[in-house]
Amino acid sequence: MSSKQDFSVLGMPVHDIPVFEEKQGRDWVTYGADDAYGAYLEALFLGSSIHSAIVSGVGAMIYGEGLDARDRQASDGHREQWLRVQNLLADSDPDLLKKVALDMKLYGQAYVNTIWNRSRTQVAQMRHLPVHTLRAGIADDKGDIDLWYYKADWSDRNKPQAIRAFDMDDRTEASRVLQLKRYAPSFHYYGLPDYVGSTGYIELDHEIQAFHLNNIKNGLFPSMMLSFANGIPTDEERYEIERKVQEKFSGADNAGKLLITFNDGPETAPQFTPITTNGSDTMYEYLSAEVTRKVLSGHRVTSPLLFGVRGDGNGFGNNAEELRDSYSLFTNSVVLPFQELILKGLGPVWAANGISLDLYFKPLRPADFIDLNEVVNEGEQMQADWQLSEDTTDKVSMAEDLIASGEDVPDGYVLVDSRRVNYDEEDRMDDRVNMASVVAGGPRGKSAQDSELFKIRYRYAGNKPKASKSRDFCQKMWAAGKVYKKENIVAARKRAVNPGFGEGGATTYDIWFYKGGPRCQHYWVRETYLQEDNSQISVNQARRMITGLPPEERKAVEIPNNPKEVAQRPDDMPNCGFSPNNPNLPIDCK
Repeated sequence: MSSKQDFSVLGMPVHDIPVFEEKQGRDWVTYGADDAYGAYLEALFLGSSIHSAIVSGVGAMIYGEGLDARDRQASDGHREQWLRVQNLLADSDPDLLKKVALDMKLYGQAYVNTIWNRSRTQVAQMRHLPVHTLRAGIADDKGDIDLWYYKADWSDRNKPQAIRAFDMDDRTEASRVLQLKRYAPSFHYYGLPDYVGSTGYIELDHEIQAFHLNNIKNGLFPSMMLSFANGIPTDEERYEIERKVQEKFSGADNAGKLLITFNDGPETAPQFTPITTNGSDTMYEYLSAEVTRKVLSGHRVTSPLLFGVRGDGNGFGNNAEELRDSYSLFTNSVVLPFQELILKGLGPVWAANGISLDLYFKPLRPADFIDLNEVVNEGEQMQADWQLSEDTTDKVSMAEDLIASGEDVPDGYVLVDSRRVNYDEEDRMDDRVNMASVVAGGPRGKSAQDSELFKIRYRYAGNKPKASKSRDFCQKMWAAGKVYKKENIVAARKRAVNPGFGEGGATTYDIWFYKGGPRCQHYWVRETYLQEDNSQISVNQARRMITGLPPEERKAVEIPNNPKEVAQRPDDMPNCGFSPNNPNLPIDCK
């Protein structure tokens, strides 16, 4: 009787170089040879601990602390654009940019569903589309992809939904697809992740985990063979023996236990034969270290400490120095390019909404990187409610006195409205902002215009002062970029914040009305902030409240109106802001 042995070696399919191709009978391009490259990347993300830590960490670093604009306070137009950015993000998926950042790192691409408003003049909303749900339509002769095909699960046989690509000129359909992707040579339709060259090692990391896990779970095998020399048992007896051996001696919890046998004599004693390994344990130990190095290299990680992975000690010195140098290099070589890619990819949306700001993602830095200047600024912020003294007579203080009472954007609040103060507009605004629970106060506490939900602040606004032509007061106030309570601005009339520009050359005058003095080109802007984490009203509701409130609800929300001079530039006031009796009154101001 001949015996037969049949051994099989099983392995996972290799996806190191994906294939994106057009297939006959399909209107879309396959995403990988088996149309499941996205699923493969997701399996790597879930199956490798070090890879998952890096992808999640880089995604968080790309988003940082959120979107900001370097020039959002440069002028009224810039502030209005920044408000449009905030409105768009508030009306969109709240975690849109976080999801896009993670997708760009994990897949090398991301998709955004853009929604035009009814009049097709602006993009009203943006929604996140998971990468695995989209397939590219076949490109036209120019290489443009006009159609995208959406299906939640591409393993089923349902027909996908066709959605047109985002187009600034063609706005016939409100819902569109915008693709953001990394450039990869020879890959037109889909993006590739930046770690594509190390996917084999990432897959190997998963296999090493499986090897060690199975080795522990299997217990005795393959390190020991147990032989019984007392005859061949029946199937039932064999099953019972195997069950008891597995139950008693396999698994991690049974390592090192004592084995006791019972037999009639040496002839019938069970024989334990050690099986010599082929060095696989040593090989896997080597591979584990090699995989870590290769995966870190594939992600261009300058130091594993950035992601909570302890390296081999070959860093830049001690951990603090290594973190600082590594963070700087990694941020500039890896994170910033991703951020620029996202902002550039969303460029058509910004353009459609008339946004030309210098946008950027605020960096996410480790706690050890706190700048001493930030500590100083925090100390200055503690003086934000300092009351300007009414009886001081020193002449040393100038614009710094008022600036010291100013604040940065209120922490925990979101800007819901920003507009140049106007007498008629102020009356309408005060009626429409829900100030039902006004908290009395002053410069030391809350503003009398503040409530449980809202804060009203004022900003010194206008065009950027020219150093050669503008007053020192205006230059410093504009550069400070602070916001002020009304009480602080009014109290400044008792202080020589801009000496020499009062009536008759007086050291004090009413900054609330006359800003930088006669001929000044600046004015006050009113900004309304809503408490961000409140359960009573949303940002959109607050904005709708500002734009329209039923007359019967207006009595409960009244707050003091501001005189119309607050909104005016002194150059637009009667006599250009000069006293009518001033002997130096210019002829063109009379």
